Amino acid sequence: MAFLTALHTNRGAAALAAALALGGCVLIDSDIDSATTTGDTTGDTTGSSTSTGSTGDTSGSDSEGTSGTSEGTSGTSEGTSGTSEGTTDATTGDETTTTEGTTEGTTGGIDPGFDPDDTGVQMCADPFAQDPYDIIGLGPQITGDTLLLEVAYSGGCAEHDFGLCWDGAFLESDPVQVHVTVGHNGNGDACEAYPMEQLQFDLTELKTSWQEAYQQDSGLIVIHVDGWEKPIEYGF
Repeated sequence: MAFLTALHTNRGAAALAAALALGGCVLIDSDIDSATTTGDTTGDTTGSSTSTGSTGDTSGSDSEGTSGTSEGTSGTSEGTSGTSEGTTDATTGDETTTTEGTTEGTTGGIDPGFDPDDTGVQMCADPFAQDPYDIIGLGPQITGDTLLLEVAYSGGCAEHDFGLCWDGAFLESDPVQVHVTVGHNGNGDACEAYPMEQLQFDLTELKTSWQEAYQQDSGLIVIHVDGWEKPIEYGF
């Protein structure tokens, strides 16, 4: 205790001498102690800065963890890419199979592109079966709402299917005109006989389409039948 008192006394004397030499103010012992305390506090604050540095290390550790997560995500993306490739291959295979099946059906008679049981005017598929045939006799005739047509074709060993195909278009003229084609599916008949057949088609759907398009109940349609040069008139 005596040593500390002497130390403070020497400090005070040195400070007093310096102040008097410079002609400045004189600090009392209590102020000196306060300054010493302030210095200690500042030192403690600096020590807290060291703790902040520790926090920076912790943040760096988190960044490394995030980097690891990103690498995992990248791996997931690669897996997804592989799945997409597999899906593409499978889809392409299905589309090819479907297209080939449709083509074979049209050319081989399985799917002619029209309904052989429908005796009306059809919106036939494109393309539809058009095996050769000839329009014979007086040609296309209309009785009421029925189109009469006599045809002949090469065959005789299988049943042949027919359908009246229309593209759904009215040619704007006075009167309006339409083009129709008789679809023919010989079902692969290779015989060389020349049978003849009387066909009948109901034109009611054609009339109804005209009435809806032109908002009238009665009118006249000029019909061009593919394979026959002379058009025929359908009045209702």
